[in-house]
Amino acid sequence: MFDKGICEKSSVKLTLVPFVSWKLEVLQQHSRFFKQIIQYSNITPGS
Repeated sequence: MFDKGICEKSSVKLTLVPFVSWKLEVLQQHSRFFKQIIQYSNITPGS
C-alpha cells in the first residue's frame, strides 16, 4: 500500500512536469508578444 502511494505520486509528477514547462513556454511567448505591442504603441504617435 505504501509503495502504491509512492508510485501514484511519481506518475502525477511525470504528468505535471511537461504541463508546467509547457505553461512557462507559453507565458514566455506571450510576454515577448506583449513587449512587441508595447514597443509598437510607443512608436506610434498620438498614443
